[in-house]
Amino acid sequence: VCTERARMLEALVVACMDHGVTPPSTQACVLAASTRVPYEIAVAMGVGAITDVHGGASSRAAEFYTDFLHKVRTQGTDRSEVLEALMREILNRGRRIPGLGHRIHTADPRCDALWSVAEGTGIAAECVHASKLASNIFSRVRGTSLPMNVDGAIGAIVADMGLPPIVGTLVFVLGRVAGLSAHYFEEVNTFPAMRWINFAEAVYVRE
Repeated sequence: VCTERARMLEALVVACMDHGVTPPSTQACVLAASTRVPYEIAVAMGVGAITDVHGGASSRAAEFYTDFLHKVRTQGTDRSEVLEALMREILNRGRRIPGLGHRIHTADPRCDALWSVAEGTGIAAECVHASKLASNIFSRVRGTSLPMNVDGAIGAIVADMGLPPIVGTLVFVLGRVAGLSAHYFEEVNTFPAMRWINFAEAVYVRE
């Protein structure tokens, strides 16, 4: 059991390692690296850009699915009914549904990868199954389509593992530190200091 949980946590960390040069955490780190600040400072600046709207959303999604799981267990109703009622409640308060929507993806490929590991390790339960329904139920409730994102998948898995919601942010930070480290060393070893950086035209070096 411990081995399977460790495998799942490792997959969560790996899924968070990097997402190109568009995330704020990566851009903050790369900009700092371009001025040749020490490694640890550049990475810390990248981590400092991780907030509720970038990376920290995993914890809010975990809270959402923990609440969902509590309602399923106490009300004994169908998971899709509970999920729809919870979404309506949140939307009526003028809030967003955690874990839905992405500024780049129409289908976040990291979700399928994490769901597959969750199924393979036997960790997938009510929350993971609900997260697979979330986009369709949201579309029915709101009349518009939003994809599940990696934060939502992480949050559902964290909830099914019975871990505190803050673990969602924890795995994101752990994974992103590795990615930021790679960006830092690529910047200082490949490009001149104080260069003009157009992140929309950034080129990855693949080795």
